[in-house]
Amino acid sequence: APGGACALLQELSEEQSFAISYLDIGERHAPSALPQNPPGCRGARGDPAVSPADALSLSGLHQCLVELSTQPTTVCHGSGPSRDGARAQAARNALQYLRIMAGGK
Repeated sequence: APGGACALLQELSEEQSFAISYLDIGERHAPSALPQNPPGCRGARGDPAVSPADALSLSGLHQCLVELSTQPTTVCHGSGPSRDGARAQAARNALQYLRIMAGGK
């Protein structure tokens, strides 16, 4: 489909009046913008819970969350070899969820 899942989700959001926001998990931030780790929030190997490096999944994929301002709020996850790929997968997952909730096939 031209434009893919992200474009289709955008069209649906305009038609059904809900907002979409993407959160790219582990995007690089300036060191001063990183939240401080509270005590006890370190990984099993003593790694900081928030790393300045890209937080790829264990399989090396980029990750993304897409939030829909539906009632109730919907959040879907996606992963892929690139940021855009992760966003597209999150959008596909959101579309699948909406189809299930609407009772369609």
